[in-house]
Amino acid sequence: MIGSGIGSFRKICAAGFLAAAGILMALPGLCACAGAGDAAAVAASAGAAETAGAAETTAAGETTRPVIRISSETGGSFASPAGAGADTASEGSASSADAPVGSAGAAGAGSDTATREVLLTFVGDCTLGGDPTIGSGELFSSLYTRYGPDYFFRNVRDVFAADDLTMINLEGTFTREETRADKKYCFRADPSCVDVLTGSSVELCNLANNHSRDYGPKSYRDTVNALDGARIRWVRDEDVCLVEAGGVKVGIAGIYELPRHMDADSIVQEDIKKLREQGAELVCVEFHWGIEGEDVPDRNQVALAHSAIEGGADLVVGAHPHVLQGMEIYRGKPVVYSMGNFCFGGNRNPKDKDTMIYQLRVRLDGSGQVVSQMENVIPCRISSSGKSNDMQPVILTGDEAEWVLRKIRERSDLLAKTYGTGGSGPGWE
Repeated sequence: MIGSGIGSFRKICAAGFLAAAGILMALPGLCACAGAGDAAAVAASAGAAETAGAAETTAAGETTRPVIRISSETGGSFASPAGAGADTASEGSASSADAPVGSAGAAGAGSDTATREVLLTFVGDCTLGGDPTIGSGELFSSLYTRYGPDYFFRNVRDVFAADDLTMINLEGTFTREETRADKKYCFRADPSCVDVLTGSSVELCNLANNHSRDYGPKSYRDTVNALDGARIRWVRDEDVCLVEAGGVKVGIAGIYELPRHMDADSIVQEDIKKLREQGAELVCVEFHWGIEGEDVPDRNQVALAHSAIEGGADLVVGAHPHVLQGMEIYRGKPVVYSMGNFCFGGNRNPKDKDTMIYQLRVRLDGSGQVVSQMENVIPCRISSSGKSNDMQPVILTGDEAEWVLRKIRERSDLLAKTYGTGGSGPGWE
């Protein structure tokens, strides 16, 4: 649920008004004592306090700088565990998977007058497996053999289970193929390892990335078959996905931008149109884009994100740079440019281990109009150890959490300075 980790809450008003944002980090002493298990109490405490901030609006259609104050709307309605979804589509027809997923939806969904809420969770690059030439494949295999499939997401499973839909960027393959593609890094795990996802309430995977065919076209088909067999939905380019989560029809598109750059925009627009025609009330687009290791999005990222929102997307999230990048609100819609690595077997010990769980909670009225939105950023590290990579992401608290949130704020401000948009990272004042 919202408040399931120490994070930064920002409420966004869909009707064009400035809205409240809650910053847990602004409350002295909270981060030092609160972890994932007692976050609900933290959220309740946060609801009683307010800190005023500055507000600035630009011309119509531009980015808005929000009023900052602690919000009392920090959840409680997303407590039920989310189960695996219903039947998924076969390869080439992912968009037909529109049965309900999760189990945390608001009561009365489907009524013309009911208000519905949905909580969506996104994380960055997840490489379940690795590359045997650099030893990361052996790292994953040894951990899987020793501790079992539930080891990897153990520290964040409660967050995933309490939402309505969890989506990861699956960067790698589930295959037994041995012939590598002609590239430096190729990632794979045995198809049976899909149980890492099914046991941790992951309902959706983005396959639109540069590692989904690391062992040739058959490795992609093997991955799709493994996900379909586990009833986990997936998206890639023209293969979109419509799911019902929390009583809300959510459309998801995944776009591999790297080989196309701005030419990917035509696919983006067609995907959004397709999802709206299928009845999507919310549309989320995840891009695999950008330059590895860069703190600031490139011009293609910014242009594509803005175009997606202008074309009807309600949320844009991104992956691939392997580091956190800034966030913004464009035309009242959130953009998260890079969520960094998350459960990452692509490197035995990456230097930058900072990451996040990004959540968006949306409330709709009976007619399908968005009434309110609230973001939640939960600062994390990709490993329970700060000195090595044990492929077990952990929620941070105290000074470590503050460090990650400050990094996102600073990179959001740098994004604003670079491209002339309004800085609006978590905790921004």
